[in-house]
Amino acid sequence: MIRINKRGLVHHWADLVFTVFFGLLLFFFLNGVLQGSVKAQEKTSLEMLNQAQAQELLLTYLRTPVEEGTISDLIVRAEQQPEHQAKLQQRTKKFVQNAGNRLFQGIVINYPQDEIPLLFPEYLQKLSAYATISLYNSQNQEIKVTLYGELKASEYSSRFPSGGGV
Repeated sequence: MIRINKRGLVHHWADLVFTVFFGLLLFFFLNGVLQGSVKAQEKTSLEMLNQAQAQELLLTYLRTPVEEGTISDLIVRAEQQPEHQAKLQQRTKKFVQNAGNRLFQGIVINYPQDEIPLLFPEYLQKLSAYATISLYNSQNQEIKVTLYGELKASEYSSRFPSGGGV
């Protein structure tokens, strides 16, 4: 018959309880760290996906046919001929209504001399720039066309620090 020393048994149980407790703490710590990085990566990947979608939407907008060519041609002509600006505004409104996309809420056209905002709601500070494409006029000067959409989650906390999140 084997005799078991009760004093040794208690020490083994204490070691086991300590090991299990430490293992659980380590598990919860690693779980929290890994969950945080997964959420950050998810937010980053969603923003990258939105930017790609906005870039495609802006290209579609610029390639939309009008009577005299495309919207990009109309943008270049509107710099020199103000009567084309009204036509550009009208075509842009029509495009936005047909697109119905949360990433297309405004356009800013930066000509070499001035800036023309198209379709901006009153809450400009709550929009984010998603895509910018450069066009060139007949003098080879750059015209930047920037698409604005709903506020990015990464910009929300920097603009509204007291707020919780989007």
